Amino acid sequence: MMQEENIWKLLARKMNGEATPAELDELRELLKNDPVMNYTAETFIRLWNTTPHTRQETGEDNDQGNKAGA
Repeated sequence: MMQEENIWKLLARKMNGEATPAELDELRELLKNDPVMNYTAETFIRLWNTTPHTRQETGEDNDQGNKAGA
């Protein structure tokens, strides 16, 4: 279980652009040795890259809820 947690930590750092080259190498090695987590990580990355991540990116207005009740 500890290895899986480490993979998620490293993957999060990678997706946020915070991973060092050594961490990226470690992540690649861990995923190479764990086909299930490799598939999971690939699926997560594809999903991450195809969906908006913030309200600003989707064009939603933070005041919409307040205007509807007025």
